[in-house]
Amino acid sequence: MSRGNLATSYQQAGRTPEAIVLLERVLTDRERILGPDHPDTLVSRGNLASSYQQAGRTPEAIVLEERVLTDRERILGHNHPDTLVSRGNLATSYQQAGRTPEAIVLEERVLTDRERILGHNHPDTLTSRANLAVSYWQAGRTDGALDLLRSVVEGRVRVLGPAHPDTVVSRAGLATMLTRRGRALLPGDAAGAWQDAAEAVGAVGPYLADDPATYGPALAEAYGLAAAVLDADGQREAAADFRSRALQAAGTALPPHPDHDTGGRSL
Repeated sequence: MSRGNLATSYQQAGRTPEAIVLLERVLTDRERILGPDHPDTLVSRGNLASSYQQAGRTPEAIVLEERVLTDRERILGHNHPDTLVSRGNLATSYQQAGRTPEAIVLEERVLTDRERILGHNHPDTLTSRANLAVSYWQAGRTDGALDLLRSVVEGRVRVLGPAHPDTVVSRAGLATMLTRRGRALLPGDAAGAWQDAAEAVGAVGPYLADDPATYGPALAEAYGLAAAVLDADGQREAAADFRSRALQAAGTALPPHPDHDTGGRSL
């Protein structure tokens, strides 16, 4: 097994420090033998940046990723698929470093380029849209984040299918985002919070049996929001019912009974 392949295996096994030692040596050797601009050298630099990121060494990862992006733009062109990947990787590192505005600039560009080059429904385009949604959310651009994530769910259902892991993650993410926005609306906007709870339940509730480990916690949070709205409205019995549903979703992963009385509100 080559040194690079062994490093990849270490990385996949969670043995990141050992992977970094090998990847640093591979990068040094490739820069010396192949030159700093050789495609394989750029790949090695990107792999090392990824390992730095996994090890929590984000500033060092950013330095490498900025160089990889600059080199790929110069050598491969701004629209080459590898350049788009590098731009997206750098955006992720910016996001993790709390440099959200800079991440958004890059992610918006990656999304625009992938929509133009790959199409609106390509899996990589959908991933870019999901990444931008997270950055919008972190920047407080809640409505924009939700609109993007709704589009991601619709696209992944159509392209990948309802049971694909990426579809499941995006559904659960949408429900969680809606629930958190709804929590922030209380106590002043109970109607808006209820609408968010209803949409969150609709996003994951019908699919709970497909992936209870992922959907269960998101559904439990949505039911918890519904209970909070009902509590604020003085509907204690109905609120208790939704708290029970939340416990059921989180604990047993069984769908709620469709005939439960919701105290005059319908989810």
